Amino acid sequence: MDKYTTFMFALLRLQDLECRFVKRYPDRISSFSLIGMHPGYPFIEVHLRPFKIGTRFALVAKAGELATQAGITGWPEGEAFRAAECCLASWMADRGHTANQEDKTALEQVRDYMTRNQFSRFADWHDDKNRPLSMMRFRKVDKGDNVTESTVTFYVLPSGWKEICKGFDSRKVARLCVEAGWLKAGEDGRTQNSVRLPEIGLKRVYQFNTQVLGSADPE
Repeated sequence: MDKYTTFMFALLRLQDLECRFVKRYPDRISSFSLIGMHPGYPFIEVHLRPFKIGTRFALVAKAGELATQAGITGWPEGEAFRAAECCLASWMADRGHTANQEDKTALEQVRDYMTRNQFSRFADWHDDKNRPLSMMRFRKVDKGDNVTESTVTFYVLPSGWKEICKGFDSRKVARLCVEAGWLKAGEDGRTQNSVRLPEIGLKRVYQFNTQVLGSADPE
């Protein structure tokens, strides 16, 4: 087993530990950034900074360097960073560009949530007796006719939107949804609109159209 394979197994073993560390010490994660820690590796610097996967590789690479300094690994200085670079290159070759994968995963999470919970978490706009527990807010159906298709509009309050985007930057995901044509952009350039909702009045909401549930056109 070569040293890079050994490092990959170490990465897998440390993944659970890393997740617990992130949850317990979120304010310390920035100290594990590879930016500026090892300027000899621009590939890592360019590709890791914006993404969650960067936290994992950065944390393990730093742990490897600390272990090397403590005389545990027997590796030369910088070897943990080179191993992290090798593993990251393999990961990206398998999955494609990191940004595209991250964005795709975020959009899939939004679509999955809205599809699975459209009846259990959204109140019927037209039926004041339909008010689910833990409601995300409203679902409005405009029935079509012989010429037009029925349309569904979802109105999500900011608190609910954060739940939908759990694990991602909610503001970035909202922009992605606007670009995908699922979310109506606000007139003020924001991703929210002011809508008068049944029973609760005028509120800032995220207004989604039918496309968030999927298109009839083949992808």
